[in-house]
Amino acid sequence: CEFANRRLSSMTGGRYRLSVHRESERRGAQAGLGLRVHDTFTGAEREVSTISGGETFQASLSLALGVADVVTQRRGVCISTFSSSMKASGPSTAKLCSSPWTS
Repeated sequence: CEFANRRLSSMTGGRYRLSVHRESERRGAQAGLGLRVHDTFTGAEREVSTISGGETFQASLSLALGVADVVTQRRGVCISTFSSSMKASGPSTAKLCSSPWTS
């Protein structure tokens, strides 16, 4: 959750952090990821299902972008991310993504 938490912290002004709880492993395939959210405003930790729709979207997006961050860091793969306007990138981005980034 480290990379996802960086993204989520940025999106929520530091309010939320995600954590994985191993307790869900005992419940089998129906348990999902076992994610919980820590609310720094209240100090409470709770099920992800209790946060609002907008906050759920932010958590989901942060998880997706966190995975992209991991892939980019570990593989050097070009991952195209959302712009704030979600407009299509131009030919220059396609050219950039045709070869892996170097670090």
